[in-house]
Amino acid sequence: VVGDMDSVNDSTLDRVDADGVRTMRYPVEKDMTDTQEAIDVAAARGAKEITILGALGGRIDHAIANLHLLKYGRKKGLSIKWKGENKCQLL
Repeated sequence: VVGDMDSVNDSTLDRVDADGVRTMRYPVEKDMTDTQEAIDVAAARGAKEITILGALGGRIDHAIANLHLLKYGRKKGLSIKWKGENKCQLL
């Protein structure tokens, strides 16, 4: 789990920690989105393909930022696709 965890409640974080899930927590005040941080972590670990779930629903500002990550990922040599509830895909 990668991010600043600002939208996750404490009981969920406690459960994730208790289950031994590795978390990488970043400051809330930063110059990247949590999704961009996750892409960087995956790329650093050798990922070539990334599927992001649910990144286009909800807040429009987050959806627009996530769409820009297509180009960001391609510059890093990654294949990124999104899958949402309506089963549409952006490749």
